[in-house]
Amino acid sequence: MSFLVLELQAAAMDPDMKVTGILRKALVVATKLGLSEFKAWCESELQGYNASGIPEYRRLQGQIKAYNPFLRGWVPVSFSNPEIAERLSVREIGQSIGELEQTVGHSTNEETIEVPFPHALLIRIFGDTEEFRHGMIPTLVLEKTHLFGILETVRNIVLKWSLKLGQDGIMGEGMTFTGEEVHKASTATYNIRNFTGILGNVDSSQVQIGDYNGIHAEPKRPG
Repeated sequence: MSFLVLELQAAAMDPDMKVTGILRKALVVATKLGLSEFKAWCESELQGYNASGIPEYRRLQGQIKAYNPFLRGWVPVSFSNPEIAERLSVREIGQSIGELEQTVGHSTNEETIEVPFPHALLIRIFGDTEEFRHGMIPTLVLEKTHLFGILETVRNIVLKWSLKLGQDGIMGEGMTFTGEEVHKASTATYNIRNFTGILGNVDSSQVQIGDYNGIHAEPKRPG
């Protein structure tokens, strides 16, 4: 006899199971139990977020650097206004879990990724600088481990949620839940905020993790 919630718990604990697969299982459980908030969260993680509503745990901070074609290396970008530097160094990542898994798992020795700034923003902030005119294009550099942290956060949210379902006696035999289980789930509180802990609320502009070719002729990786 198999129980859907136990299968979900096992999947969430399996380090070899992709988070995309875990989320799909969670989506099935949430849909069958009529848990609309958790269902909507699963769908957002699977499909990607719009420009608003990106969870706090997807808010990452990196370093602003520019590739110096003369030194052939990356250099930090300095700002006279620290407030602008702080704002530009933080990015909300709205990509789907599948895209993030592909980025993290891409076969490369690089430990960082570049997140380009929109062209209009580059012109507005850096367009008048001599460095920019000489081809030193600022970009946000993120540690790849930060993206891995998003994946692990999502995995842990599903695990804690499925454990709470089990504690409440909601198991799901095979692929179905009894009427009693559905009723029990409808009267319990399964708020996403309960499972994010210190990571912050799920309520919180998306810029795609893109190819550096979009703003520079020869993409480089930080050393």
